[in-house]
Amino acid sequence: MRLLVPLDTSEGVESKISDHFGRARYIAIIDVSEGGVKVVELSEFSRDLGMTVAEYVIEKNADGVAVKGIGPRAFEKLTSSGIKVFRTECGDLKCLLEELLKGSLEGASPECPP
Repeated sequence: MRLLVPLDTSEGVESKISDHFGRARYIAIIDVSEGGVKVVELSEFSRDLGMTVAEYVIEKNADGVAVKGIGPRAFEKLTSSGIKVFRTECGDLKCLLEELLKGSLEGASPECPP
């Protein structure tokens, strides 16, 4: 599974997960497979691309996103494109990677607080 994560900082596994999906400054791409989990890309998300974070996720062919909070429009855009939305309470990527290894991510709803 190819999972994208919205971030506020770019500090490797210490990167802070964004409290709100649509305000992410950086995006991590995580490969989740039977062999484990690993961050395969961490890049800056620029609004100059002319797209929303949701559109970027769709363009990157993600299978899912892990969020702390997401608005209803972004949630609808992602789920209608077949992208799973997972909720996390993790503050950084290191915690999320551990959560992924345990298999404890839960499905999110459009009511996730921003």
